[in-house]
Amino acid sequence: MEEMLTTYIIPVAAIFVASIAFSIFYNVKRSSILLCAIGGALGWAVYLAFVNNIGHKYVSFFVAAAAITIFAEVVGRVKNVPVTIFLTISLIPLVPGRAIFNTIESLLKIDKQGFMDWGLETFLIVLAIAFGVIFISSFIRLFFKLREKNLAKSHAN
Repeated sequence: MEEMLTTYIIPVAAIFVASIAFSIFYNVKRSSILLCAIGGALGWAVYLAFVNNIGHKYVSFFVAAAAITIFAEVVGRVKNVPVTIFLTISLIPLVPGRAIFNTIESLLKIDKQGFMDWGLETFLIVLAIAFGVIFISSFIRLFFKLREKNLAKSHAN
């Protein structure tokens, strides 16, 4: 129980609170703050579940970004507001801050190997997040276009 508390519950709760703070910082409407926080916590919970059970961090970032994108698309459509509000705030906890910091630190220290290692790490994490968002967003857009086309055909008949 203690392991679950320290591995999952406390980090996800901290991300929930941090997402509320980011929502306030970015002037998200009061009615959307809680949903942004849920999105951030959901993404971090998915990331932790995958990285602790599968062990592959890049796949974990991809799946977490995909889960956040699905959540943001659903909430955005239900609330009839732009998806980017929920997507942006919910993705912030996944940003590889440590890797970015270490990349820049290595660059400033003229540590070529450290710069290359941390730069590659940063790039791969950001790539996994981007592909998670693009994959789901593209699939949803395609789904709605095909649905619209089928509705138009059925009305024409």
